[in-house]
Amino acid sequence: MGSDIGCGMTLWETTSPLRKFRLGSAARKLQGLDAPWSGDGEEALKEAGLPPELASPALGTIGGGNHFVEFQRIETVEHETRFAVLGLRRDRVWMMVHSGSRGLGQAVLQAHRQPEISHGIPADSPEAAAYLAEHDAALGWAIVNRQIIARRFCESLGIDGRSVLDICHNSVTPHQGGWLHRKGAAPADRGLVTIPGSRGDFSYLVEPIVDDADKALHSLAHGAGRKWSRKDAHARLSRRFNVADMQRTALGSHVICEDRRLIFEEAPDAYKDIGMVIADLEELPDPCHCQASPSSQLQDEGGMSEVILHITAGKGPKECQWVVAQLARAFAKEAKGMGLECEALDGLEDLPASTLLRIEGEAASAFAAKRIGSNQWIGTSPFRPRHKRRNWFVGVALAPEPDAIIALKNEDIDYQAMRASGPGGQHVNKTDSAVRATHRPTGLVATAQEQRSQHANRRLARMKLAILLEERHGQANDGARRSQWQAHQNLERGNPIRVYSGDKFVLKE
Repeated sequence: MGSDIGCGMTLWETTSPLRKFRLGSAARKLQGLDAPWSGDGEEALKEAGLPPELASPALGTIGGGNHFVEFQRIETVEHETRFAVLGLRRDRVWMMVHSGSRGLGQAVLQAHRQPEISHGIPADSPEAAAYLAEHDAALGWAIVNRQIIARRFCESLGIDGRSVLDICHNSVTPHQGGWLHRKGAAPADRGLVTIPGSRGDFSYLVEPIVDDADKALHSLAHGAGRKWSRKDAHARLSRRFNVADMQRTALGSHVICEDRRLIFEEAPDAYKDIGMVIADLEELPDPCHCQASPSSQLQDEGGMSEVILHITAGKGPKECQWVVAQLARAFAKEAKGMGLECEALDGLEDLPASTLLRIEGEAASAFAAKRIGSNQWIGTSPFRPRHKRRNWFVGVALAPEPDAIIALKNEDIDYQAMRASGPGGQHVNKTDSAVRATHRPTGLVATAQEQRSQHANRRLARMKLAILLEERHGQANDGARRSQWQAHQNLERGNPIRVYSGDKFVLKE
């Protein structure tokens, strides 16, 4: 059945509340976990009823290829009643582990490889019994491996958790007097199934319907599936992006991968659209209980989803600055239509070179994912009517989380309270609520006065410093890169993610 016997997924509900999970802090703690596990492998295998001599340095490690650990949050729940009956919690951080039997499966394959592969092994032979015994041991080994991996990651973050499911999608199983070989197919006869998308897309938790399940051999898709080979993905993407670009996704998640080739090979672009896979399954239908996203930008005190979008004209002309303001207003209207809260953290009265929008609500990450990238406005310049240019581009990206910017240490920032100026209502001009933040090592300065409290303006000023530092870091690393958004603009100018047109800024479908 191949070398990756027992490869599968485990899904854990951790004890970490969403509102206390800090992405930047977690990313710094999740380092060095590819190193061998320091625990007692023989004892762990013995407790699982497996031969202790199968212990190896690979036990408790993820491995290469498309194997991963991902921290997630519940984005939407489709069947609230069933979700509650299952005792699942949407206010917790979730963890998905994808790994297998590592080198053990390869050893089993080599030990039983036939000279002529088309002949196989007779099912009633001693050789088949020996193979199945080793197959089952490798499958059990893989389950223990995923448990240890999950424990290691929880311990690194100082949290605990429980396994909600563990499924294997590479195995041989007795079935109706024969043998069912699942190679990249999730079992649909063992309860809940998790179906992951790429690292830049959603994952799904589904419950298969038992009736008539044998029409599909009691099996489901186990993931999105590759669109490009690893070689093609590296060739296509390494010419256009650098490693830093690959470390953030459209949903705002952070990618930790020390293998500079693998981070391109497993990029979201290399995979099919998981939404299409789920849509096909729902037509069968299989109840989809919830949709989860990779750990994303921020969480407010109430635990709701929150993302902050950075809309910028870069060094574009004032027409692009006008588009920044119009796009911010368009996003606010679109967010309201989806039942989301939207707040401009910067003023839009003048022609802003950039602005920050805070989006709050359960679908905030999904809203942001469909708008991140190059956005285009087609229209006549409001300032130069005779100008021939009619295509104007601005960039949209997730604002960096200050904690994730290593160079931005709070002890290096001087905060100064000051009286807010300009329009802003009866409150803003009567208190020293505005804040000026100065980053001493670089001399960069950011001010914030749009929020009602000094605490909120202090947080906003720090975020603005993070943006300035990230742009400076991009300039220092690569003279051809002016800033993160401009790299996206240069790459995607011919393929904008959204296009608006005309004086009324109408979205083109």
